Amino acid sequence: MFSFQQSTTPGGFKVVKSIQQRLNIARYGLFLLVTGLTLSLARSVAAAPTVEEMWHVIQQQQRTIEALQARLDAGAAAHGVTAPRDQPELGQLQQRIEENSARIDATASLMEQRGTSGGGWWDRTSVGGYGSARFEAATADKHETGFTHRRFVLAVNSQWLDRLQTYFELEFEHFTQLELEKNINAGGAELELSQAVEGSNDSEISIEQAWARYSISPALNLDFGAVLVPVGRFNLRHDDNQWLLPRRSLVDRGAPVLPVTAAWTELGAGVSGTAYAGGSLLDYRLYVLNGSSLDFELENELEVAVKPGATELESITAAEFGLVRGAFDGNSNDSLAFAGRLALRPAPGQEIAVSGYFGNYVPSFLGTDASLWSLAVDGLHHVREFEIEYQAVTTRFENLMDVADAFAGRLLFGARETSGAVEDAAFATQKIEFGLSGHAMARRKSGYWIELRRPFWPEALNDTFLGRGFNNPQLIPVLRMEQVFFDDQLQGMAFDGGKVSAFETRNARINRATIGLGYRPVPDWVLSLAGEYTWTGARSLAGLTNYLAAGEREDDNFSLLLGAAFGF
Repeated sequence: MFSFQQSTTPGGFKVVKSIQQRLNIARYGLFLLVTGLTLSLARSVAAAPTVEEMWHVIQQQQRTIEALQARLDAGAAAHGVTAPRDQPELGQLQQRIEENSARIDATASLMEQRGTSGGGWWDRTSVGGYGSARFEAATADKHETGFTHRRFVLAVNSQWLDRLQTYFELEFEHFTQLELEKNINAGGAELELSQAVEGSNDSEISIEQAWARYSISPALNLDFGAVLVPVGRFNLRHDDNQWLLPRRSLVDRGAPVLPVTAAWTELGAGVSGTAYAGGSLLDYRLYVLNGSSLDFELENELEVAVKPGATELESITAAEFGLVRGAFDGNSNDSLAFAGRLALRPAPGQEIAVSGYFGNYVPSFLGTDASLWSLAVDGLHHVREFEIEYQAVTTRFENLMDVADAFAGRLLFGARETSGAVEDAAFATQKIEFGLSGHAMARRKSGYWIELRRPFWPEALNDTFLGRGFNNPQLIPVLRMEQVFFDDQLQGMAFDGGKVSAFETRNARINRATIGLGYRPVPDWVLSLAGEYTWTGARSLAGLTNYLAAGEREDDNFSLLLGAAFGF
């Protein structure tokens, strides 16, 4: 606080009085600013922002208060003003400023405890989820035009006590029905048993997340259960309604560079938390996991061919192998994997992160070991009205050819073909074929995606069906560019004498550019229209993606996509 002494120079009293008035106005302005900021903070609490966002608001307010106080002190010192203790109006003003600062601190503390007080666990449990569907028409000859039920996910989040949390997500992907039939017919000396399983094609019911968290402090949480592997940003934020385009990225899903397609979940435990350093927020996750490993699929087929004078029976055993997420009942190779991510958030809406994964990807029954590692960089930046989001990943499979050799020799005992008489005029032939799963395998896979977005809303649409009844609808043009590179992609094997004699490999690249427009009536809903062009430098797109039924000579494709995604 300041006091004012009259100057002995002519007109000095008027000068000091003017300074006093200016300082008083500034102080009252400071008081009004702090009061306004406090009210704004209260409104922010009602809108339920994140703790990180509130922390940045509070820091900004505190810096503003300190800057204004410093300017007042400097102004007073420059005019030779000293501070009395006997001006009640200034003393009261200073006290009220300090009270408002205390309210800011109290509000911050309240935000840290938000949602963790009150009744029992039933009052702290919420049920939600998301769903999405897509219509697609494509130029690829084998691609079928129509609608796709992408997925429907149910989630349960419970804050049992102040520092105990559980979370669960169950996904129904392309799923419509599952029907089991079992019949037993007994008559006389005969017993007939029949069993059938019916379901929708390419459907899946999967646990996406099922974890518990014991919070020691905001900077240290103990997590255990089925957790999302923290490699890149998409796997952690894979909910369809959080994105604008109706198809997931190549790196994470379509031609996956991630060891396992998103959403990639593993069973394990570790630590996570947030801490503040140098005015920035640090967010970290570090987990020990069962780890992903190779798995195989065996398919048996029986073909009958009727020829003049003979009937040929052909039995075919087809084997495919690819990487899948680890088991939930122990791991397959008596070794653990490690994954971690460190993100820096210097301001709300700004983030840059590095992440990685390391583990043994070979199951024990193959009798060998080989390492798999992935590294990723990702980020989100707001530049004026634009949003830029990106992710780059590289994954390397050590000793891939040796592992493939061991797999073929162990499971298939080499490629062989046998034939022999079954009965009169009938011959049987047995073949064994080797193939790869839709998850393409290569010594190294690398790729990236980058999105550019620019949200806006024309006021002319406020009174239309697009704006009526919604608080803050948005139209968001989006452009995504992405590429994936395969080094020594495994195509097949040649056998000689029951052993692998050669590998068929190739280097390939797949590119995709997508432009779209998303409409968000509310933050958790999005309706989108997009045009997607995919092309490659290789001879064909076949074998490069798991979503395009491309022919052997088709090296490009254009798709028109209509999408809808919602959260609840």
